[in-house]
Amino acid sequence: MEPIPAALLLAIADGEAGAVAWAELRGLVGRPSRRSGTSGEAALSALEANPEDPVRAEALSQVLAARAYIDAEFGVALTAWRDTAAEHEHTDADHQVGG
Repeated sequence: MEPIPAALLLAIADGEAGAVAWAELRGLVGRPSRRSGTSGEAALSALEANPEDPVRAEALSQVLAARAYIDAEFGVALTAWRDTAAEHEHTDADHQVGG
């Protein structure tokens, strides 16, 4: 699985438009993993504390990619989340530009 783009993580971490996607990611990361040594919760919380920090977004992206590599079930769920979040990000941007 390719890492979640840091730009997507920044977009959903900063603002109301990404609140639903962020909550879904938090739920996904919070699921217990029997195969991965890290859940990603620390990196998620770090970006949440400073949602405009591209370094924290990249760190979260890498942690999620590592977990997805180790835990195939998490990888499938993360890919589905990424696709939905990216779709909503584009829809929200279209509404803001045209609205």
